[in-house]
Amino acid sequence: MKISVDRLFDAAGEKKEFSGEVDLSTVRRHGETLWPKPLRVEGEAKNRAGIVTLRFRVTGETLLTCDRCLKRFETAAGQEFAHTVVRSLSGEDPGDGTLVVPDGLIDLQEVVSNDLQLELAQVILCREDCRGLCPVCGADRNEVSCGCAGSDVDSRFDQTTHRR
Repeated sequence: MKISVDRLFDAAGEKKEFSGEVDLSTVRRHGETLWPKPLRVEGEAKNRAGIVTLRFRVTGETLLTCDRCLKRFETAAGQEFAHTVVRSLSGEDPGDGTLVVPDGLIDLQEVVSNDLQLELAQVILCREDCRGLCPVCGADRNEVSCGCAGSDVDSRFDQTTHRR
């Protein structure tokens, strides 16, 4: 989905509303698809006092894998983003949130993909108190108590012996 903002650069007070879907089914994290279904995008591009701002909201479902227990789970995606849009920069670093569009076209699929990926947590958990897998037998500690967890802990990973 592409939107043209070329006209907005020269028309203070003008705005362009948009809505549609973006398909991010090719975006993967650790080989697994994050957004198997299209996401809904609604927003506007607006020229306020000569500065074009792009604001949009993304809604849909995100399919994640817990980093502790390796279970797949679905969560709602509903986030808002904003960017300043410029035609060009004169040798400056655009900084966070600035989109450079020399042809006046914004590829929303690329922008939404980048924004959502940057918002993903470094460690993804199915729930805050996820107990993960047993390092000995591999049992899911959220479902069973195997009795062997902690009996064979590798001393290199023991937090009490490596304090700095």
